[in-house]
Amino acid sequence: MEKKIQKLYSTDCVTMMLFLAIFWLLLIYIAFNVIAIVSDPAVKGVIIVAAALIAAFGTASSIAVLVHLRKNQRQIYVEELLSYEHEREA
Repeated sequence: MEKKIQKLYSTDCVTMMLFLAIFWLLLIYIAFNVIAIVSDPAVKGVIIVAAALIAAFGTASSIAVLVHLRKNQRQIYVEELLSYEHEREA
């Protein structure tokens, strides 16, 4: 069971990191395209600050999920594995 728990945990961590990378790429792409449209320097500054705040909160929440998974992996994945076994029996 420990191997299954470790495999699920690793898969979830990789998936979370992949989503975080995609989040950053999309945010950078969108921010640069919006900044290119705007001509007013004050508005560009607001867009940059907003993008930085979005990036900070998005990254912090992803890290919080990873920390939660690490701290509670046994409880989370044992319940998940037991529910899979229960579904197979039904």
